[in-house]
Amino acid sequence: MKKIFLVFSSAVVLLFLAFSLQQKKEHLNSVSYPSVDIINPDPKKEQVDRAKFERELNEFASVHHILIAKGVLVGSKTEADLYTYMTYGEGKIPQELKQANKSDAKASDVTSGYLIVRGNLDSQLLVNKFRELGYNAVSFEKISFLRSFIVLLNETAVLCVLIFLLTFSGLSLIYRIKDLRFAGIRLVAGESLLTVTLRPVIADFKTITLINGGMWLVGLLVLGFNHSLQFNFALLLAFGAILYAALLLFISLAFSIIYLFSLHNSKLMSLINGRLPLKRILGVMLLAQFIAIVTVGFTVKQFSTDYASYEEMNQAQNKWQAAKDRYLTTYSWAAGGVKKTEADKTDQLCYDFLNEAVNQQDALLCENRNTKNLPSFLRDKVDAAEYGPDGNAIYVTPNYLIKQNVEISSELKERLQHLKPGEFGLLFPEKLKGQEQELTQAFLKSWNSLFDESKYQGSSFEVVKGYLANNQKRFYYNSGLDSMTTTQFIKDPIIVVWTPTSTRSTPGSNMYWAATLSSRIAFKDYDSTIKLLKKYKLYKYMGLVESGLARYQRTSNELKTRLISLLIGSALSIVTSIFMFTLMNLLYFEEFRREIFIKRIAGLSFTEIHFNYLLAQLATLMVASIAGFWLTKDLAIITGTTVLFLGIGAVLTYRQFKHEDEIAATVMKGQ
Repeated sequence: MKKIFLVFSSAVVLLFLAFSLQQKKEHLNSVSYPSVDIINPDPKKEQVDRAKFERELNEFASVHHILIAKGVLVGSKTEADLYTYMTYGEGKIPQELKQANKSDAKASDVTSGYLIVRGNLDSQLLVNKFRELGYNAVSFEKISFLRSFIVLLNETAVLCVLIFLLTFSGLSLIYRIKDLRFAGIRLVAGESLLTVTLRPVIADFKTITLINGGMWLVGLLVLGFNHSLQFNFALLLAFGAILYAALLLFISLAFSIIYLFSLHNSKLMSLINGRLPLKRILGVMLLAQFIAIVTVGFTVKQFSTDYASYEEMNQAQNKWQAAKDRYLTTYSWAAGGVKKTEADKTDQLCYDFLNEAVNQQDALLCENRNTKNLPSFLRDKVDAAEYGPDGNAIYVTPNYLIKQNVEISSELKERLQHLKPGEFGLLFPEKLKGQEQELTQAFLKSWNSLFDESKYQGSSFEVVKGYLANNQKRFYYNSGLDSMTTTQFIKDPIIVVWTPTSTRSTPGSNMYWAATLSSRIAFKDYDSTIKLLKKYKLYKYMGLVESGLARYQRTSNELKTRLISLLIGSALSIVTSIFMFTLMNLLYFEEFRREIFIKRIAGLSFTEIHFNYLLAQLATLMVASIAGFWLTKDLAIITGTTVLFLGIGAVLTYRQFKHEDEIAATVMKGQ
């Protein structure tokens, strides 16, 4: 049984690493080299023209005998954007990096990341060179081997490994207890105490090494099949196999130390006769059981939470298919490096760009400011205190009402499609009637602060109000870029309707609309979006222009993979816990059957005989339940876990009770 477990667990661990390497291939390749990123043009210096920049960089690379690879973002209408690379200097680009075609290289901006892929050079020298050419830049050392390995992991993977280690601990404990009788025979046969103790460790070492070595080869085949087999990836996979094997062997060695202690302090004839030192091991088993119960509660909670998120992602599939022609943007390094003196100009360009995109190209805004702070299950509450500018409200452009078939009167919908400067729409759920005046004032106060309305002396906002049916879930256009949330629907939000025109162009509103370019605006048509970005000279500030559907599908697939890992881990932890709990009870009743029989004949009741043992079991279960609740804060799951183990304990106790009654009855009859 232990060998089957080792094959299964090693396969899961190494296949996870192989698929993680394949998914994060591009990122790992880019951070495996020292690099320099140009942040922005230096406002204090004059920048050289593009031709001189490339000539100077080629000469610099040749003089220092290095090859520089510059990242070139390649957009895609249907998939995630990818980086290709153009080179400076002599030599071929490494096989793991994709060569950029001439048109993409020519259209790329100077502001980008530059990898030193061949040769040795202090990256600070390249930083100084860029400064000579008129650009601010920062250098980054290549990521360490250990950090590369950590990049592959997530909390689900770590949790699964912990469950595997717990399972192996339980199996090792069981096998050690079963082996104690044979240990006594080996000692009589003349084997030393150390040899007897290390025998199971050596056996585990051979088995674990063979299995992990085989699974490493399987992982290499998976990488090769997915065209991701690289030398550094093979090393990372080997490190994962060695690390997991080392953890298993450490557990085996730890139990051998306990084993040694038991052999040293037990009478030889007792071991030969099968009398195991169970009292000394019982504490270890109770501790393992405690960890198992807590792990069950935690993994079930994690799985239920992630499953709810996955279900919500699936429910949004049709919505995203209908929006398959929508594209999202994110900022690049260049945007973050804009100087304060240039920021106002850039914000104004963003405002003008979005004003045209919304009015003429059907760009759509959908924003919820509390998405990062509230988990999905809290959104279903209807407490009015949650409503407000930064609470349960979404901010949209008028076309959202049409795309999502928001049910309001045709007159109101038409009115909101033509908002004038200073006009905003506020659509309240029916349940907020009577509170709309207070909420309206809260929104007005927020807008005055956000949009610098003091600039307009004597002017005021005009609020266009309306009401929505209760118990409605509004699609949020959340592609999952922000790993903090995968929320797709928000229940009964206040809908704020505005446009760049209605907010007017002020420093505050310009800054607001510039911020929405980071994944809050869904643009229509890829080519038109790129063209418009270039028209307003904003394309160089974009890190990604990506299909919203592709990003959603990627997030959904990652969540699905996470769920499968959690499901395996949860199922395994539950089976392990039940197995250990059952075995512990059976071992107790089997080992002490002679003492139990004598006490029963002496007239003691079942409860009197087993009171201390049952009390220890109950105490372990209660303490584990308290710890589990502290970790999960979910009373239902912890109650279910507690009831499960109480039920198993009750069944085993009842079985023992009937068994003892049958023996007592047989003795009384003289049989």
